[in-house]
Amino acid sequence: MFKPRPTVYRGTLMRSRNEARFAQYLDSTGVDWVYEPRAYGGTNGDYLPDFQLFERGHSLFVELKRPMDPEDMASAVELERAMERMEIIWQSEPDAALMLVTGDHAILGEAGHWQGTVDYPWMRHVPR
Repeated sequence: MFKPRPTVYRGTLMRSRNEARFAQYLDSTGVDWVYEPRAYGGTNGDYLPDFQLFERGHSLFVELKRPMDPEDMASAVELERAMERMEIIWQSEPDAALMLVTGDHAILGEAGHWQGTVDYPWMRHVPR
């Protein structure tokens, strides 16, 4: 597995190239965003979301993960842990919308519940 490579995008040092590419994708679609907006604390620890997006008066917190196969047990455990960490946001913002992005898929959560997985092929729209 590759280690994340810190990358600067538009003057912001991001923890990985994947995050910088995602920011580039957001810019290409006209979505306003903030990188690592603020840390949240809860009974299960602390959590710092990768992005907060603002579109049409709505806010969405996004966590990016490497592409994973949910059929693979190790990947499934990693996804479950990421979802549990993101849920810390709901302790202080119960109506927050969450999105866990892994490869071409996203798991969506809203109002304290995970809603399901959708196709989200953002990587295809960003030049390498």
